This record gives sequence, structure tokens and C-alpha cells, in this order.
Amino acid sequence: MKYFKLFLSFILLFCFTPILSINSYAAESSINLDCNTSIKAVLNENQITIYVTNNSNKKIGAIGIFYQQYYAGEPIEGASGEIVLQNIPIGETVSLSPFMYTPKDFDSIKLYPCKIIYDDWTIWGSSRESFEDAKALGYEFTVKNSAPNKLGALTKNNELSSFVTGIVSFILIFGIINLPLIHILRKKNEYKKTSYSAETDKSFREVYFNKGLYGEYLLRNELEKIDGYKRFVSNAYLTKKNGQTTEVDLILLHTSGIYVFESKNYSGWIFGDEKSKQWMQTLENGEKNRFHNPIYQNKLHITALKQTLELPEYVKVYSIIIFSERCEFKELNVSSVPVIHRNQVRKTVKDFSLKSPGNLSSDKIDEIYNKLYPLTLVSEETKEKHINDIKNNLTYKKPSH
Repeated sequence: MKYFKLFLSFILLFCFTPILSINSYAAESSINLDCNTSIKAVLNENQITIYVTNNSNKKIGAIGIFYQQYYAGEPIEGASGEIVLQNIPIGETVSLSPFMYTPKDFDSIKLYPCKIIYDDWTIWGSSRESFEDAKALGYEFTVKNSAPNKLGALTKNNELSSFVTGIVSFILIFGIINLPLIHILRKKNEYKKTSYSAETDKSFREVYFNKGLYGEYLLRNELEKIDGYKRFVSNAYLTKKNGQTTEVDLILLHTSGIYVFESKNYSGWIFGDEKSKQWMQTLENGEKNRFHNPIYQNKLHITALKQTLELPEYVKVYSIIIFSERCEFKELNVSSVPVIHRNQVRKTVKDFSLKSPGNLSSDKIDEIYNKLYPLTLVSEETKEKHINDIKNNLTYKKPSH
């Protein structure tokens, strides 16, 4: 990562150094209008600044000025337009820098003030739509470039500098455009090396572009850093007493016990009470979405897990509810189960593990894993039935991630 930042800094330096090293040239010209308003144009430090000073006894609401650039005495096509300065108090000066320039761009600029709008909306001159109409008012003034490059005066060094700048600019633009692709390719390479990829057999595309699965993947990465012998079971389909299935996001089998995670990769504000059937997500745009109480959900998961495994009483089973760092817990009334952000999970598991070290042997962990792993390999028909059962029980809009 540090080499990439160095490379980007190198490109930026080369790309912008030619712009910063252009010699600055200064020139200015001004005109006083018959309404006690003066206008000055200044060419300096590679930019053109227009100054309007209001010496009248009324505030100026707006003033319009046409401009036309010339090279070798001929107007430059496309190098024209109108500058509008607004809200000029009595006795004050307002400035505007409409565009940057390089010395070779032009010989001179002619400016044509065409209208002034006062606070009472009386108009000096009239609202003009062409240079000819602006010229007719008789208020033309000219600013000359003090050091223009004449036609054909570019040196070989300038040509080389322009070539290098063009190449570097192309590389920079190409890099910026492809940064998202580079980021995704890097993430894909990292994903292929993880045990999550090997055990779930899910493609990177399937995981990365699914907010729910990606949240589970990030959670798994955090838990991989926990010390001690451990095994993971992802997306196991357990059978409930009513014959329907329930999908458990992630199970950690650790020497300190079994940890069952319900992962919510949501953004926005989260409101909830552990005794309420539904919790609420509120997004920045004010949209509100209800979702099942995750504490209840995980309680059902643990009940199904114990029923499947017929666990002895001494085995500790912990419920932990995980939310993305992108959300904020606005109002949560919870005391029995940890409801935390993903980046807090390692500390939470460590706190639990200190209470029950040596709860499970490595052999027992492997035995439980061998019972649960086949439940992650269910058929597409089972998965489809599970989804349909959820839809039939869903009475509200699913939250946005």
C-alpha cells in the first residue's frame, strides 16, 4: 500500500510541476463608467481577475461583462463569454477569476460592460445577447498580454515538456479511473487465500456484491485473529421443531465454548429493545425499516443448535449480535446479550473466554464441527424453501444495507 501511495505522489508531482513552473506575467487595464462604477481586469499568476468597484449611491445587484480573447489580432473561436458579478455594496469592490490561462493563449482580451442591475432593478444599458450590441454601448476596454508566445515560437524543450506532461497526465487519469478495479482485484486476491473461501465454496463475486455475505466474511476475518484452537461453521441450515429451517450466519467453535453470531451489515440509526419483536433502522433520508429482533432470532438459532447437537449441560453457548461499523446505535435497551459493532467482536469473545477456559477440547470441537459442516452443504431446493418460508413470515419491508 505504501508503494502505491508513493507511486501516486510521484505521478501527481510530475503532472502538476509543469503547471506550477510556468512564468507569471502581469498586465491590467480599467475603465470608468458614467454611472460612477469602475471595472478593472488584471492578468497575474496565470489567472484573469475582474474587479468591479461601486462608487454610486445604490447597491449593485449584478453587472454583466462580455469578453473576447484575440491572438495575432484575430478573435479566438470559443474563447469568449459573459462574466457576471453580483451583490456589490456601495463603496465596495467585488472580484471574480473566471478562468486560468497560459501566456501563449492570447495577445489581448477585450471587455464590453453591457448592463448593471441596481437594487431597485433599474438597468443601465440593456440586457444584451451579442458582442456587437455590447460594443455599441461604447464601453470597450482592452487588456494586453505582456509576454505572449508568437505563432511557431514553441521550443523543442517546450514540446518535450508538453509531451511528458501529456503522458504523465494519461497515466494519472488511467490510474484514477482504474483505482476501483485495482481495489476489487486486491480484495479478490485476499479472498482467495482465506479459509472462508475454501470452506464455503462461495465465489468472490457472490460474496463481495452481497452486503449480508460480505458482512459475514468480514466478521469471520476478525474472528480468525482470536487465539486458541477453533473451527468455523458458516451458513448452517438447522431444522426447527416445526420442520422449517433456520440459517445461522456464523458459528465459532472455540476451546472456551460455542459462539453463535447473528450478523446485520446495516447502515443508519438502529433502535431496539430486547423484549420487542421488531427493531427499527432509520436512514439518512428519513426512510424507516423494521426488522426482526436479532436477539430473538439468535435465541431460535441456539435452540435449534442444541436440539441438533444434543449438547451436554457443561458446554457453554454464547449469543452475540453483530452490526456493521457503518451504523449507529441510537436507542438500544439490551442487557442479556452483547449487541456490538463488528470491530468489538474480538474483545467480546476474549471476555467470555476468560470465564470458561478449557470448556471444549480440540477433539470435541472437531466432533461438533463434523456434525455441523454437512448442514452447510444443503441443496438449492432446501435453500429456496428456506427463503420462501422467510418471505411468507415477513410482514414488513426488509431493511436497506
